[in-house]
Amino acid sequence: MLSGIRALCADFDGTIADTRLDFGLMRQRVQEFAAQEGLDGRGLSAPYVLEMVAEIGEQLGADSRRAARFRRRCRAMMCQMELAAAQGGRLFPGVREALAELSGRGLRIAVVTRNCRRAVEEFCKLHPFVCHSLLTRDDVARVKPDPEHLWQALRALGVPPRQAAMIGDHPTDMQCGSAAGLRTVGVLTSGSPAEALEAAGAQLVVGSLADLPPHLP
Repeated sequence: MLSGIRALCADFDGTIADTRLDFGLMRQRVQEFAAQEGLDGRGLSAPYVLEMVAEIGEQLGADSRRAARFRRRCRAMMCQMELAAAQGGRLFPGVREALAELSGRGLRIAVVTRNCRRAVEEFCKLHPFVCHSLLTRDDVARVKPDPEHLWQALRALGVPPRQAAMIGDHPTDMQCGSAAGLRTVGVLTSGSPAEALEAAGAQLVVGSLADLPPHLP
């Protein structure tokens, strides 16, 4: 299933790094900021934090001072939480060795994450691992699950989608990889059940990124 792979696009939180980032608290903080602007952030249709911020910003008006203030507060809060999680995080066991082995076989490695760049770079200083290209939310106009995030990473690596695989811990990673034309590998390191990953399009599910090398020829 992974024959002909020349590049691996890997998610960060829950796939490479065990940071225990509290997304529930992050959502709560966004809702609190919305309430301070006179909006009820509890009935939003957006499923994830970045999309929540965008939806509330649209309600406040794209060019209004309130919308700009709200977005600034949310960005600062998110980066602060991500930085704290990165500083207290660790690599999942065996991930550094697996990425080094795959790189030694000639694979190019990209990290594709919705985190801010500062947090991921701080983590990499503390826990270095092979990464040929890093694309955070600060580097792209459209983030995962938009396939453009993956396509931009692959353009940087010089590898077409058909010769790349997306590896992640969340169903949205599988959906994104499938939409972008990559092969898809789910990992169980953050608690997403194999059934959910397979339903979202995972063609292979392994316990951890550390288990991936034997599946690559």
